[in-house]
Amino acid sequence: MAVIFVLMHGKTGSFLVINQMHSPFFDVFFTWFTYFGDAWIWLPLTIYFAIWRRKYLLLIVFALLLCNFFAQFSKHVIFPDDLRPFVLLAEDFNVHTIPGVDISKRNSFPSGHTTTAFTLALIFTYLVQRIWANVLFLLIAFGVGWSRVYQGQHFVTDVAAGMLLGMIAAFLAIGLFEKFEYQKKETIKQKPAT
Repeated sequence: MAVIFVLMHGKTGSFLVINQMHSPFFDVFFTWFTYFGDAWIWLPLTIYFAIWRRKYLLLIVFALLLCNFFAQFSKHVIFPDDLRPFVLLAEDFNVHTIPGVDISKRNSFPSGHTTTAFTLALIFTYLVQRIWANVLFLLIAFGVGWSRVYQGQHFVTDVAAGMLLGMIAAFLAIGLFEKFEYQKKETIKQKPAT
């Protein structure tokens, strides 16, 4: 979806479409909503799984480590000099920023907040398996991506890359977790009865 939007409007145009849809209400809303891209905001759900469904805690932690590695390696090793939209566009366009929100200058690609939000949304969708939760978690993840562009922190291409990395991290973690659980069950089956 984000890729189609970029293809339709271009890198700069897709950023400006979202960034220019501003209002005082959305300034406040997206200032706070973007925190769903921070892992700590998902802590209550993680604590629930740590206490009542403990076997999934390793999955959550591993998924977070993977997504953080993917995002930070991309930002600081592969694309260390990728500039943020405000730095690149502020001279030519009236880029909307929110008073009080610090705008980063470098390490634009990919969006780390979006990577985290998509990883955790998919992990918790896998764990909760309720339609309402699936919709809620994915709306939160998309909202985080939108907030990063709205705030002037990222291009839509950064968000699209974050979505992809978040999905890869979640699916890798789930795949490895299921393989581990399967092998554990097989080991138990093969143990001789005493």
